[in-house]
Amino acid sequence: MRQARLLRIYQIVGIIFVLFLFLLARILPANSGVTTMTPFKYVIVFLALYCAVSGFTLSRRFLRVRVNPKAATKSTPINRWMAGHVIRLAFAIAVSLYGFLLHFVGVPEWLATSLIALGLILLLIWRPGDAPVEQNP
Repeated sequence: MRQARLLRIYQIVGIIFVLFLFLLARILPANSGVTTMTPFKYVIVFLALYCAVSGFTLSRRFLRVRVNPKAATKSTPINRWMAGHVIRLAFAIAVSLYGFLLHFVGVPEWLATSLIALGLILLLIWRPGDAPVEQNP
């Protein structure tokens, strides 16, 4: 239960951070120059969308048990569960950071705001679920 509480604290800190980014994006002026999309900007948008999708898919990879008798590892189900959720939270924050970056390099305002909002939505809908039960050998 301690791990779930720690993850909730990470979630709350992430939400506060993304709200701070949103406020900064409103206060600080955007690049008022060209707002056309360049290949660099498309790459940043692709990275943001990749983070949004892979935050949900990569965390499942951590939960898989690796069957390799030769590899001595300290990996436990609870550690893999925790790592998967930390990755998910970090990727949600990264989506907002990409939106914040795009705000300053000059993209349409709706795009930058949408990415910041998407990161916030991902943080708000995240749930830790049930932690795996530790098995004593």
